[in-house]
Amino acid sequence: MANTQYRNYPLPDVTRTIAEEFFALQEQTLVMIDTDIHGLMEAITTLAPIEHGHEIGEIVGLVDALASKMPANKTFKVADLADVVGANEASDRYVLVKVGEQWIAQSALSALSEHRHELDDINGLADALGERLAVAENLDDLSDKAAARSNLGLGSIATRNITVSNAQPAGGADGDIWIVV
Repeated sequence: MANTQYRNYPLPDVTRTIAEEFFALQEQTLVMIDTDIHGLMEAITTLAPIEHGHEIGEIVGLVDALASKMPANKTFKVADLADVVGANEASDRYVLVKVGEQWIAQSALSALSEHRHELDDINGLADALGERLAVAENLDDLSDKAAARSNLGLGSIATRNITVSNAQPAGGADGDIWIVV
């Protein structure tokens, strides 16, 4: 007698009559199919409905995972970002310019092209250079003064220029300051 491949249900036997097959089907195959369907129905009733929900605490590990996350209402300043340089110190109307792997705060004009500044255009620079010059002028030996002034790059402060550019230094005079951004 032949049976089905997966559930081993008895198949009709060609050597028997239809009446014999009918009783075999009724007593064996239909009973086996009924038993299998009943088992499936029982298993389905233990499953969750397609549309259902869970409380947060019912999902293993979810509470701990959420607790380790940043609060949704957390805010940041641009300066908090690891690749932003100088945002807190930037003057009003400065912009962020990408230079290599960082964003650097600088004036919009300097971001667009090369330009120059007079010494007095940069707040506090003349005073800072003057302090360094005063240190050099307090040296006892005149040759030491000249060497110190030369090492400081001071020369005649009033005639020096400060250039901020994204190009490499070119031109200018001794004592000028060139800042590559």
